[in-house]
Amino acid sequence: MTLAERVAIQSDLVWTGDLNGLPDGEFGERSITAVKAYQKRQGGKETGILNPQERSQLAAAAKARQESVGWRLVGDAATGARLGLPSKLVPRADKARTGSRWQSARAEVQVETWREAGTPAATFDHHKREAGRKVTYSVLRPSLFVIAGLQGLKAFYIRAQSLDEEVRGITILYDQAMEGIMAPIVVAMAGAFQPFPAGADGPRRRVEYASGVVVGAGEIVTDRAATEACQVITIAGVGHAERLAADKASGLALLRVYGVRGLAPLPLGAPARGGEVALVGIADPEKQAGGAAVSAVTARVQANAVESAVPGFAGAAAIDELQRNHELVHDEEIWIAFTEQIVLGMGGDPGGARACATDMVREWERHENFSLYEDALPVLDELRRHDLRIGLISNGQRDLDEFAVHHDLEVDAIVGSKAHGRVKPHASIFFAALQALAVSPEEVAMVGDSYEDDIEGARALGIRAILLDRDGLRPEAPDRIDTLLALPAALGLSVG
Repeated sequence: MTLAERVAIQSDLVWTGDLNGLPDGEFGERSITAVKAYQKRQGGKETGILNPQERSQLAAAAKARQESVGWRLVGDAATGARLGLPSKLVPRADKARTGSRWQSARAEVQVETWREAGTPAATFDHHKREAGRKVTYSVLRPSLFVIAGLQGLKAFYIRAQSLDEEVRGITILYDQAMEGIMAPIVVAMAGAFQPFPAGADGPRRRVEYASGVVVGAGEIVTDRAATEACQVITIAGVGHAERLAADKASGLALLRVYGVRGLAPLPLGAPARGGEVALVGIADPEKQAGGAAVSAVTARVQANAVESAVPGFAGAAAIDELQRNHELVHDEEIWIAFTEQIVLGMGGDPGGARACATDMVREWERHENFSLYEDALPVLDELRRHDLRIGLISNGQRDLDEFAVHHDLEVDAIVGSKAHGRVKPHASIFFAALQALAVSPEEVAMVGDSYEDDIEGARALGIRAILLDRDGLRPEAPDRIDTLLALPAALGLSVG
């Protein structure tokens, strides 16, 4: 199970009131106990592991609760923080002393952001000793603190974090009679609160982190802002570096390290004008518990900027996904070359990168190395219940017929680029699927997660296309869903 999915499950358990803790992806005893509590309430077997049906039901329950309170993520211009708000509970917005305030019509629920100069310890002490507050829980750490308790007839919760000499925080007040409603919302708000979001204006950290791309002998390109005003620049595992130049327009800086061998440069291409790329780099260590794991995420290029749903990755390499030939012919060499670039971008040995990429592509062909998203089978079953015919179209090396059998995918037509000879978005691969299903373009809907391959390719032929945008890369896209669970409704089907 991926980190993103573990966090998603924990977040859903928070909303159902089964987990009283911040979603962090660490699925230990506390999270397993929460899963068992959910299963018990649903009358199921308490295994601590969600089966596909239970996962779908949990996601639907959490989403329903979010929608019922108008949950949304907003930026606070007054403090620079980002936070989650139950907008239906706090529709009235106003300025606060040092931040912003949202509250209900009769002030039963109040949310206030604030910023103060000083140390976390001093700010913690000030808020803890504020008149009228009875503290029942508090924790102080070097860069953050939490305080909770009672304030008159209301319960309160404070969460704050510091950066250099500034502390930014959020205070939540609500009538004690609303404890049952507000308890999971407060936990969700605590998890969503980002006092110093990446890219926001504000004071700098004492230590900045960024990824870099080797472009020449001892030369590395990285994020300009991360190196601005740095007295010391260190390349992890390599040594000290100096900044040779910086370009404000592009936001890049050029570094040089001396006396180091074995740094293989990545081939650079022209700037991507749009579409999807693979970001390869290190997420901010503060976002991964101090670690420095190299990873790859999908991002979107738009208006000369790279947008990713995953925080961090400043200065990371953006690798174009599959530089295809103009005829859109399926070519195994393209898959290997693309994978080789990712291996190199993650610091792989240049001498062995090709062999490693080839092995990875071979493993990519093995259906047992994949697992389905937990919403896939339940939704396919629902579509079957409505007597819909289902086709599977995919770019890739694997044998789709064996893949469908292995994963119990009941489909009526299968068209894979390896067998067909062309890749999406070529028109012929879509027409092959239409012919196999014996339908016309206006009678079908294409559902896919690649805007260029699936959505634009289908729409060019007059096929309705629904974008599955799990990572929120295209929130403005028409005909968009963020989970397959929303597909039946998008197709106008009644869910029974």
